[in-house]
Amino acid sequence: TLLGDGVRGVALDATGVVVVGGTYLNAVAAVNAHPDLVAAGGTDFVARLTATTPLALAWAGPIGYQTYGNAVAVDRVGAVYVAGIGDTPSTRNAYVARFRLDPNHLLTKQWEATLGGSSPDGAEAIALDREASIYVAGSTRSDDFPLINPADSTQIEGEGFVARLRNDD
Repeated sequence: TLLGDGVRGVALDATGVVVVGGTYLNAVAAVNAHPDLVAAGGTDFVARLTATTPLALAWAGPIGYQTYGNAVAVDRVGAVYVAGIGDTPSTRNAYVARFRLDPNHLLTKQWEATLGGSSPDGAEAIALDREASIYVAGSTRSDDFPLINPADSTQIEGEGFVARLRNDD
């Protein structure tokens, strides 16, 4: 199955394959996406493919305006988490968002968060644990990247990071 200009992340759940990729507006039509999500537009997408052969598109929608998804994870209740880069008016920061199917079976963004400092930062990987924590890894160019109980508090431009976020459902 061909999707967009490329797929950068893939995860499995009980019902199929979840992917995140690029260039939503040019190549992937919204399928079962909430109208508010579609109206926001975007350049990247999150989609679920059925586990059938051949793969079929079950749902798809943009992850948000000026956001770029690099990784995807699925929790035990089927919520989809996307990590990547989000553009803000002042810089690019690491970006995490959670999506679910609403009661009408439409893809809906439940929340989004950014993490970073005053220079470009980005998330490259995401993982979930059984206690509902979200682990995000990426790179930062910010010398003011937020730190809480760091293993090493010396910050220089161009470092990797791992962050644990709480998911208070």
